[in-house]
Amino acid sequence: MVEVEPMGKPAPFSVIEVWTSTVLGYMVCSGLPSNVKKVFHPIICCALSTDFTTLAFGYFSKSGLELVLA
Repeated sequence: MVEVEPMGKPAPFSVIEVWTSTVLGYMVCSGLPSNVKKVFHPIICCALSTDFTTLAFGYFSKSGLELVLA
């Protein structure tokens, strides 16, 4: 008989939260003055807001970043 590996838990951080943090990051960065946008382009803000949101969720839920991104 072949041993079955335990199934991993689904990520507690769903796709809805990822899209929400991405859209909010874009909206916030789009409202910045143009001289700030030269450094922080709205697309960069999208990526940073999503990364920081997943990092914060992994830290506060004590599930770790790997489980959140899985």
